[in-house]
Amino acid sequence: VARKHKLMVLEDACQAVGGGYRGKMLGAIGHAGAFSFNFFKNITCGEGGAFVTRSKAVYDRGSVAVDCCSFYWDEKSDQTHEELQFAGNNFRASEFEGAILNAQLSRLEPMLKKMRGQKKRLLAAGEKAGLTSIKNHSIDYECGTHVGFLFDAEVAARSFSDALKSRGVGNFLPLDTGRHVYTRWEPIMREQGAHHAALDPFKIPANRKCRVKYSHDMCAKSLDILGRTVLVGTHPDNKATRVTAMARAIRDAATQAA
Repeated sequence: VARKHKLMVLEDACQAVGGGYRGKMLGAIGHAGAFSFNFFKNITCGEGGAFVTRSKAVYDRGSVAVDCCSFYWDEKSDQTHEELQFAGNNFRASEFEGAILNAQLSRLEPMLKKMRGQKKRLLAAGEKAGLTSIKNHSIDYECGTHVGFLFDAEVAARSFSDALKSRGVGNFLPLDTGRHVYTRWEPIMREQGAHHAALDPFKIPANRKCRVKYSHDMCAKSLDILGRTVLVGTHPDNKATRVTAMARAIRDAATQAA
């Protein structure tokens, strides 16, 4: 689709550092990829992120965004690259952050391997108990952070969720994750794209002919799926006995909620 319309693909792999899709590493499939290193990601330095690309032009543009003076410190070149310069935002990372991240690289793949293994065990337990898994397009390469089960109705999903929680296994419905769901994106819903109208993409003259309209029910099918899905998290610190107990709880909760 991107090739047909001559578009560049920026891949959001922020939640999936180290993951892959059918043998290709996430973040390296598109023209450029973005990663996040905040506290909740697979590797973390507290905050920050990174982008990767094979394109020199994309790299240069990203370099200016990260460091507005990146071209000015190249003492080996007398070129000013005026055609590439713009006012960047300055998101420079420090060597301390780099050291913290480098120390975690060696544990990343073993950690993901553990979570993938846990997911396969829990998924098998659920399917054996009659549960329906969400689609897993690349189970051997994904990060394996969650096991997902899809139910016919939201009431059935919540019944299973409650039964599982009562057995000591944490879980959640994606519909309940607050700001992760588009219906909670109030600035978008009220078409407020910036603090000043002159900077607001909803109000600038160049976008007058845009016909994009946002409403709370614009993705009704997505909301329906989010409300019928239960996600169970894995964790690299889980012992085999814990995973066995989780599998048993999934089977018992499935029977109770049936």
